[in-house]
Amino acid sequence: MVGVNKIYDFCNFVTNKEQAGNTINALEFNTLLYAVNLNFFCQRYGLPQQYTPGQPLPKISYEITQKITDDLSKFKVRMGIDCEAMIVDVNGHANIPSDYLHFSSARYNQITNNSCGNSKVKVRTIEHLTDAQLGDRLTDSIKMPTTKHPVFTTFKNYFQFYPKTLRYVEFTYLRLPITPIYNYTTDETTDLEVFTETGSVHFEYPEDCFSDLVGLCLSYIGVNLRAVDIVQYAEMLKEKGI
Repeated sequence: MVGVNKIYDFCNFVTNKEQAGNTINALEFNTLLYAVNLNFFCQRYGLPQQYTPGQPLPKISYEITQKITDDLSKFKVRMGIDCEAMIVDVNGHANIPSDYLHFSSARYNQITNNSCGNSKVKVRTIEHLTDAQLGDRLTDSIKMPTTKHPVFTTFKNYFQFYPKTLRYVEFTYLRLPITPIYNYTTDETTDLEVFTETGSVHFEYPEDCFSDLVGLCLSYIGVNLRAVDIVQYAEMLKEKGI
């Protein structure tokens, strides 16, 4: 967990030079935190802007390395373990969780040879398809979805599973990161903003993400101040991770 107060203090340390006071106030910093939090998550998951012809994978993408897997592990939710199970109705529909952001995996337990009390369970991976792929699959007599080879696709507010007889799905997804908050009080004598732990919400990323988060913060601060040297320093942090 990276403390918002540590990020705030370091950003002001870098940008203040010999000045007194803070470069940005706490209210501005909280506005900054919302963007940085989501940008960092998207950066770790994989930016579409980094796709190249013939290579539809960015340089950094979800679970491409153990480091990225660890950075995003806190956001991985296993339905039925970390929260209520995903239930598929008779139409093959399952509600999309309110904090859902990205799909990770889906599987279900197929019961076979359920006779004479000697049932066997086989774990089947559920393939995620686009709606166009699903249309082709449903009309293909050979590749049509079965309990052995189930599929699903995503619509506005629900997942559509085939075959529709699936009932309980072991669904894993990445949730939205909680927005960090730098809470503070104002000293009545000095008018200085003083950080308070109560009411503050820290970044959910591991401690070794500190420099990367600082780099993103300084990028925005540098643009806001029109300070080229700050922007250049921020780009160095993002590129080298130091």
